[in-house]
Amino acid sequence: MATTCALLIAAALNRRTANDADKLATPGELIGQLDRIMKGIYLKGSKINPGFFGTSASVAGTGTTWLRPVDAHVVTRVEANGATGTGADRVITVVGTEINVVPFNDRDIEFVPRIYRYGGLYYSEGGATNPSPSANGDTLKFYYSKRHPDFNTALAPSANTLDATWNDALNGLPIAELARYLCIKAGRGGTPEAAGLDEEIKGWDALFMAELALDNDSIAQRNETE
Repeated sequence: MATTCALLIAAALNRRTANDADKLATPGELIGQLDRIMKGIYLKGSKINPGFFGTSASVAGTGTTWLRPVDAHVVTRVEANGATGTGADRVITVVGTEINVVPFNDRDIEFVPRIYRYGGLYYSEGGATNPSPSANGDTLKFYYSKRHPDFNTALAPSANTLDATWNDALNGLPIAELARYLCIKAGRGGTPEAAGLDEEIKGWDALFMAELALDNDSIAQRNETE
């Protein structure tokens, strides 16, 4: 069952009887804080293991470029994914063909087909064998590590749900981080309570890091990495 913000907020508030749910923070404030917490967790996860919160999206050319998926932290692979529009300008005919993403200032570092990124846009490297961003050219499929979707502070906590890529077994991490936020806001920073929450967060963070590391446990590899 998907985790709601209501569940996390209730668990954080219940960590201390002195937490007054009606006075300490509004639901919108707590949803906003959870939004920042989850985005931070997903950013860390993307850095350690880009495939852990992985997803994909098909992107059609705009005429001159392909837009980077707006929720992408790390793009790990780009493939040809069929035609855009009529396909009259399509170059890569085999769906699934890898498109090499090359540096802006070293564009011939890889074999064609290739594109390069500049800012939040991807450009064809040029030449007849590279994909076309034409409105009738190539659609590309981006595989990437995603940001956690935005929560809506205008909705009730029960109406905001954590992304399906989140492992509910790690709910203790955002709960502890939210409980620490409440502790500091209540003026209890520097107390044994705050120190205890810091240690708890470290423990949950270590479990999260372990899960990120074990995610590749059974994936075949060409070479030993140890």
